[in-house]
Order: sequence, then C-alpha cells, then structure tokens
Amino acid sequence: MRRRSYLAAVLFAVFVMMTAIAFTAQAARPGIGERIARQQHRINHGIASRALTNREAGILQYNLDRVKIMASNMRARSGGVLMPRQKKRLSRMLDKNSAMISNKMHNPIRRF
Repeated sequence: MRRRSYLAAVLFAVFVMMTAIAFTAQAARPGIGERIARQQHRINHGIASRALTNREAGILQYNLDRVKIMASNMRARSGGVLMPRQKKRLSRMLDKNSAMISNKMHNPIRRF
C-alpha cells in the first residue's frame, strides 16, 4: 500500500512538472503579431542606422506588408482565429523575411 501511494505521488509530481513545462514553452513563444512588430522594428532600425539602402528597405517592407495582409485575410476567413496550418505558413514566411533582413543588414553596402 505504501509503495502504491509513493508511486502515485511521484507520477502526480511528474505530471505537474510536465504540464508546467509545456505551459511555459507555449507562453514564451512569440505570436505572429509580435514577430511582425519585431521585424518592422528591425527594418526601421536598419533605415535609421543606414545599414539598409532605400531599395533593400523597400523590398523588406513589401515582403512584411504581404505577410500582414495575408495574416489579416486568414483571420477574417477563419473568424478571427488562425488555424495551426495558417500559423505554420505565416511562420515560414516570417522566417524567410527575418533571414532576408539579417542578410541585407549585414552585407556590404555598395553605392555607385
């Protein structure tokens, strides 16, 4: 009997810890809106610091605007909530745009 109660207590403690870890991981992950805002800030900072040319900033801004429009259209079609498949698609687009921002901000600027 003592062994069963000990095993039950251990299993309960493991369950509580796993639930807490899963909840923390979910809460720490930024949403689509936060990622869009962060990328907008990075583009604005690149323009202000002259790390981006006007043409590069225009390309990056165009891509980010497309993501914003797609996100709002997806939300409108699905009743204000993004489905997992839609989140995955937007996340991939934001990943690509983030890599572009990084590449364009750290390349040597060539002015003619």
